[in-house]
Amino acid sequence: MTVALDPAADLPELEDAVPFEAVAHEAVLGGFAWWQPHRAPAIVFAHGHGQDARFHADRARDFHARGWHAVSVASRGWPGSTGDPNDYGLCGEIDLAAVLAVLEARGCSEVWLFGYSAGGLWMARGLSVAPQVTGAITVNSPMNIATLYRDTLARRMRTYYDDILTPDGWQVRSPVHVAHRIRTPILAFGGTEDGMVPSSQAEEISGAVSNGTYVEVSGMRHVPSDEQWGHIMERTEAWMMSVREQQ
Repeated sequence: MTVALDPAADLPELEDAVPFEAVAHEAVLGGFAWWQPHRAPAIVFAHGHGQDARFHADRARDFHARGWHAVSVASRGWPGSTGDPNDYGLCGEIDLAAVLAVLEARGCSEVWLFGYSAGGLWMARGLSVAPQVTGAITVNSPMNIATLYRDTLARRMRTYYDDILTPDGWQVRSPVHVAHRIRTPILAFGGTEDGMVPSSQAEEISGAVSNGTYVEVSGMRHVPSDEQWGHIMERTEAWMMSVREQQ
């Protein structure tokens, strides 16, 4: 699968953020954090394959400006983190638990997750053992590797799966196979023009969990445009309010 950067590259500094670090057994997850000096809600962002923790920096800054703790975590093996860059959700439970432990030490009032593409995969996979998460948002994320392999229009996705996975590995990495254990509300976005990760993946996970919401974004390809990101964040904030009201 073609990537946009070298997994072994260093993660650059951001002047307005501090380094983030979470120890996940044999791996160390890095990234960026924008902390508040007081108790506050927190949101954790995860990027997709071939990206790094800078991908969500502007979205993290927006939440921080409104009084939130915000973290953009580097996925296992990608710049800023150690481990296997082709882990692809296998250690999702371990990695999410490590990130949540750091936030718990901060005394966050609530925690939300926001994952794009493969970032949404490992976050959703970890939700089966993370009942303390208030809500999770995924955008164009793989949720069932078997049906994605069947439905994707991107030959490189099938080649990538053939290279890194055995058939047994498909199930253990797919959030739909632990959906019966997920109690966290999930908001899943899918794009009608996403040939890499079809919108049926978002629809599938939203129907499999006990409290899922599917949002189809007309015309969206795998990487949302700036306008589509704006729409996604507006829908996300409205959904967050509704989840809070139901608690």
